[in-house]
Amino acid sequence: LLHRHSSYLAAHASLQRQPGGRPLVVLVEQHDCSDCDEMHGSAFRTKEMLKLLQQFDVALIDIWDQGAITTPSGETIAINQWASRLGVNYTPSLLFFDTAGNEIFRSESYVRPFHTTAAFAYVASGAYQQQPEFQRFIREFATQWRTTNPGTDLKVW
Repeated sequence: LLHRHSSYLAAHASLQRQPGGRPLVVLVEQHDCSDCDEMHGSAFRTKEMLKLLQQFDVALIDIWDQGAITTPSGETIAINQWASRLGVNYTPSLLFFDTAGNEIFRSESYVRPFHTTAAFAYVASGAYQQQPEFQRFIREFATQWRTTNPGTDLKVW
């Protein structure tokens, strides 16, 4: 079961980016993926993530799908071939693209809800442009989170 949501782009929709549009996140998943289930059942249900998801075009693809898709750069290719070319080896993987169709960040395999939220914030805020080290961003993000949400357990590990 893939976790499709009504706010996601339609299956096999063009992912080609347009100037001035929103960034794109491609959720690369597969059927019978317990980590995918956990990501959608946990990380994607927090109020912070729900707000962040609204800042992206979200596409959900099946890593094994042989159907054609138009990639963020405008190429038409089979989904499974595109995933292979991108070197996607884990599900779930989150691939973030800018409005020019360039991959700007990825998170491979399921990580804790805090880290998933941080990955979306890293791209949505544009922090990736000033801070190329995601781990440093996470430290700053955690400090800010603790300040604005006192007493909240980040469950970092």
